[in-house]
Amino acid sequence: MPDSRQAYYKTENIAEKGEVLWQLAHPEPAASVEWAAGYRADMSDSFIDVRPIDPGSAGWVEQYINDRWAAPLVIAHAVAFDPHQLPGYVASIDGARVGLATYHIDHMGCEIITLDSDQRGIGVGSALICMVEEAAEQAGCSRLWLITSNDNLPALGFYQRRGFELVAVHRRAIEQARQLKPQIPYIGFEGIPIRDEIELELPLPKQESDVAQR
Repeated sequence: MPDSRQAYYKTENIAEKGEVLWQLAHPEPAASVEWAAGYRADMSDSFIDVRPIDPGSAGWVEQYINDRWAAPLVIAHAVAFDPHQLPGYVASIDGARVGLATYHIDHMGCEIITLDSDQRGIGVGSALICMVEEAAEQAGCSRLWLITSNDNLPALGFYQRRGFELVAVHRRAIEQARQLKPQIPYIGFEGIPIRDEIELELPLPKQESDVAQR
Protein backbone atom coordinates (compact mmCIF):
# COMPACT_ATOMS: atom_id res chain seq x y z
CA MET A 1 0.00 0.00 0.00
CA PRO A 2 1.25 3.56 -0.55
CA ASP A 3 3.14 5.40 2.20
CA SER A 4 0.23 7.68 3.14
CA ARG A 5 -2.00 4.69 3.76
CA GLN A 6 0.70 3.04 5.87
CA ALA A 7 0.95 6.20 7.98
CA TYR A 8 -2.82 6.18 8.43
CA TYR A 9 -2.97 2.53 9.47
CA LYS A 10 0.09 2.59 11.76
CA THR A 11 -1.02 5.40 14.07
CA GLU A 12 -3.78 5.02 16.65
CA ASN A 13 -3.79 8.74 17.37
CA ILE A 14 -7.01 10.28 16.05
CA ALA A 15 -5.38 13.69 15.54
CA GLU A 16 -2.55 12.18 13.51
CA LYS A 17 -5.03 10.23 11.38
CA GLY A 18 -6.92 13.45 10.74
CA GLU A 19 -3.75 15.25 9.70
CA VAL A 20 -2.89 12.54 7.16
CA LEU A 21 -6.39 12.70 5.65
CA TRP A 22 -6.36 16.51 5.57
CA GLN A 23 -3.05 16.60 3.70
CA LEU A 24 -4.34 14.10 1.16
CA ALA A 25 -7.54 16.07 0.62
CA HIS A 26 -5.74 19.43 0.31
CA PRO A 27 -2.71 18.93 -1.97
CA GLU A 28 -0.61 21.91 -2.99
CA PRO A 29 -1.23 23.20 -6.52
CA ALA A 30 0.65 21.20 -9.12
CA ALA A 31 3.65 22.89 -10.72
CA SER A 32 3.74 23.87 -14.38
CA VAL A 33 5.34 21.36 -16.70
CA GLU A 34 7.45 21.32 -19.82
CA TRP A 35 9.10 18.67 -21.99
CA ALA A 36 12.84 18.17 -22.12
CA ALA A 37 15.00 15.04 -21.92
CA GLY A 38 12.50 12.71 -20.32
CA TYR A 39 9.73 14.59 -18.57
CA ARG A 40 10.81 17.62 -16.56
CA ALA A 41 8.36 19.55 -14.42
CA ASP A 42 9.48 23.11 -13.73
CA MET A 43 9.65 23.79 -9.98
CA SER A 44 11.70 27.02 -10.19
CA ASP A 45 14.79 25.86 -8.32
CA SER A 46 14.45 22.14 -9.10
CA PHE A 47 13.07 19.79 -11.74
CA ILE A 48 11.12 16.57 -11.61
CA ASP A 49 13.12 14.40 -13.98
CA VAL A 50 11.31 11.23 -15.09
CA ARG A 51 13.29 8.45 -16.74
CA PRO A 52 12.59 4.82 -17.69
CA ILE A 53 13.56 2.18 -15.15
CA ASP A 54 17.05 0.95 -15.98
CA PRO A 55 18.98 -2.10 -14.72
CA GLY A 56 20.73 0.05 -12.14
CA SER A 57 17.39 0.98 -10.56
CA ALA A 58 15.96 -2.55 -10.31
CA GLY A 59 17.14 -3.14 -6.75
CA TRP A 60 15.78 0.21 -5.61
CA VAL A 61 12.43 -0.47 -7.30
CA GLU A 62 12.08 -3.82 -5.55
CA GLN A 63 12.82 -2.32 -2.12
CA TYR A 64 10.62 0.71 -2.79
CA ILE A 65 7.64 -1.46 -3.68
CA ASN A 66 8.18 -3.67 -0.65
CA ASP A 67 8.29 -0.62 1.62
CA ARG A 68 5.24 1.05 0.09
CA TRP A 69 2.99 -1.92 -0.56
CA ALA A 70 3.93 -4.10 2.45
CA ALA A 71 5.09 -6.89 0.09
CA PRO A 72 6.98 -7.28 -3.20
CA LEU A 73 3.73 -8.22 -4.99
CA VAL A 74 0.76 -6.09 -6.06
CA ILE A 75 -2.61 -7.75 -6.68
CA ALA A 76 -5.17 -6.47 -9.17
CA HIS A 77 -8.14 -8.34 -10.69
CA ALA A 78 -6.87 -11.60 -9.14
CA VAL A 79 -3.47 -11.29 -10.84
CA ALA A 80 -0.21 -11.02 -8.89
CA PHE A 81 2.23 -8.54 -10.39
CA ASP A 82 5.91 -8.22 -9.52
CA PRO A 83 6.47 -4.50 -10.21
CA HIS A 84 10.25 -4.61 -10.22
CA GLN A 85 10.04 -6.87 -13.28
CA LEU A 86 7.71 -4.51 -15.14
CA PRO A 87 8.50 -1.49 -17.32
CA GLY A 88 8.06 1.86 -15.67
CA TYR A 89 9.48 5.24 -14.79
CA VAL A 90 11.42 6.72 -11.89
CA ALA A 91 10.95 10.37 -10.91
CA SER A 92 13.87 12.27 -9.39
CA ILE A 93 14.44 15.73 -7.97
CA ASP A 94 18.02 16.99 -7.77
CA GLY A 95 19.24 13.42 -8.27
CA ALA A 96 17.13 11.96 -5.45
CA ARG A 97 14.43 9.43 -6.40
CA VAL A 98 11.00 10.65 -5.30
CA GLY A 99 8.48 8.54 -7.21
CA LEU A 100 7.77 5.46 -9.27
CA ALA A 101 5.23 4.23 -11.78
CA THR A 102 5.05 0.71 -13.23
CA TYR A 103 2.74 -0.56 -15.93
CA HIS A 104 1.73 -3.62 -17.93
CA ILE A 105 0.61 -3.67 -21.56
CA ASP A 106 -1.78 -6.40 -22.66
CA HIS A 107 -3.43 -6.31 -26.08
CA MET A 108 -4.89 -2.81 -26.51
CA GLY A 109 -4.74 -1.75 -22.87
CA CYS A 110 -2.00 -0.30 -20.71
CA GLU A 111 -2.59 -0.89 -17.01
CA ILE A 112 -0.95 1.26 -14.36
CA ILE A 113 0.13 -1.27 -11.73
CA THR A 114 1.71 1.11 -9.20
CA LEU A 115 1.98 4.87 -8.85
CA ASP A 116 3.76 6.30 -5.80
CA SER A 117 5.22 9.65 -4.87
CA ASP A 118 7.31 10.72 -1.87
CA GLN A 119 6.36 14.37 -2.35
CA ARG A 120 2.70 15.16 -2.90
CA GLY A 121 1.24 18.24 -4.47
CA ILE A 122 4.19 19.23 -6.68
CA GLY A 123 3.38 17.26 -9.84
CA VAL A 124 5.35 14.03 -9.37
CA GLY A 125 2.34 11.76 -9.92
CA SER A 126 1.17 13.80 -12.91
CA ALA A 127 4.62 13.65 -14.48
CA LEU A 128 4.74 9.88 -14.09
CA ILE A 129 1.27 9.45 -15.59
CA CYS A 130 2.23 11.57 -18.59
CA MET A 131 5.17 9.31 -19.36
CA VAL A 132 3.13 6.11 -18.98
CA GLU A 133 0.42 7.60 -21.19
CA GLU A 134 3.01 8.38 -23.88
CA ALA A 135 4.37 4.82 -23.69
CA ALA A 136 0.83 3.46 -24.04
CA GLU A 137 0.14 5.61 -27.09
CA GLN A 138 3.41 4.57 -28.71
CA ALA A 139 2.45 0.92 -28.13
CA GLY A 140 -0.87 1.50 -29.91
CA CYS A 141 -3.03 1.07 -26.81
CA SER A 142 -6.60 2.32 -26.89
CA ARG A 143 -6.89 2.92 -23.17
CA LEU A 144 -4.86 3.59 -20.03
CA TRP A 145 -6.46 1.97 -17.00
CA LEU A 146 -5.97 0.90 -13.41
CA ILE A 147 -7.52 -0.75 -10.38
CA THR A 148 -7.77 0.82 -6.94
CA SER A 149 -9.72 -0.12 -3.82
CA ASN A 150 -13.07 1.33 -2.82
CA ASP A 151 -11.65 3.08 0.25
CA ASN A 152 -8.89 4.92 -1.61
CA LEU A 153 -10.70 8.25 -1.89
CA PRO A 154 -7.50 10.27 -2.51
CA ALA A 155 -6.60 8.08 -5.50
CA LEU A 156 -10.14 8.20 -6.89
CA GLY A 157 -10.04 11.99 -6.78
CA PHE A 158 -6.51 12.21 -8.17
CA TYR A 159 -7.23 10.12 -11.24
CA GLN A 160 -10.60 11.68 -12.00
CA ARG A 161 -9.07 15.16 -11.88
CA ARG A 162 -6.70 13.93 -14.59
CA GLY A 163 -9.41 12.72 -16.95
CA PHE A 164 -9.88 9.12 -15.83
CA GLU A 165 -13.44 7.79 -15.64
CA LEU A 166 -14.97 5.14 -13.37
CA VAL A 167 -15.95 2.25 -15.62
CA ALA A 168 -16.57 -0.69 -13.29
CA VAL A 169 -16.96 -1.78 -9.69
CA HIS A 170 -15.78 -5.33 -9.03
CA ARG A 171 -17.69 -6.21 -5.89
CA ARG A 172 -15.92 -8.25 -3.20
CA ALA A 173 -12.84 -8.60 -5.41
CA ILE A 174 -10.53 -7.74 -2.51
CA GLU A 175 -11.58 -10.94 -0.75
CA GLN A 176 -10.01 -12.91 -3.59
CA ALA A 177 -6.99 -10.62 -3.60
CA ARG A 178 -6.34 -11.39 0.08
CA GLN A 179 -5.94 -15.05 -0.78
CA LEU A 180 -2.89 -14.04 -2.83
CA LYS A 181 -1.73 -11.25 -0.50
CA PRO A 182 -2.85 -11.60 3.14
CA GLN A 183 -1.19 -8.26 4.03
CA ILE A 184 -4.11 -6.33 2.51
CA PRO A 185 -5.89 -4.70 5.48
CA TYR A 186 -9.61 -4.91 6.14
CA ILE A 187 -10.20 -1.27 7.08
CA GLY A 188 -8.97 1.68 5.02
CA PHE A 189 -9.33 5.44 4.81
CA GLU A 190 -11.91 7.02 7.11
CA GLY A 191 -12.81 3.61 8.51
CA ILE A 192 -14.13 2.35 5.17
CA PRO A 193 -14.08 -1.46 4.83
CA ILE A 194 -11.81 -2.50 1.96
CA ARG A 195 -13.95 -4.82 -0.18
CA ASP A 196 -14.22 -3.79 -3.82
CA GLU A 197 -11.95 -3.01 -6.74
CA ILE A 198 -12.72 0.18 -8.67
CA GLU A 199 -11.67 0.25 -12.32
CA LEU A 200 -10.84 3.58 -13.93
CA GLU A 201 -9.74 4.30 -17.47
CA LEU A 202 -8.52 7.08 -19.71
CA PRO A 203 -9.39 6.54 -23.39
CA LEU A 204 -6.41 7.20 -25.64
CA PRO A 205 -6.52 8.81 -29.08
CA LYS A 206 -6.64 6.43 -32.02
CA GLN A 207 -3.38 6.00 -33.88
CA GLU A 208 -3.23 7.11 -37.51
CA SER A 209 -2.53 3.53 -38.60
CA ASP A 210 -5.69 2.34 -36.82
CA VAL A 211 -7.80 4.99 -38.52
CA ALA A 212 -6.32 4.16 -41.95
CA GLN A 213 -7.30 0.49 -41.57
CA ARG A 214 -10.99 1.36 -41.12
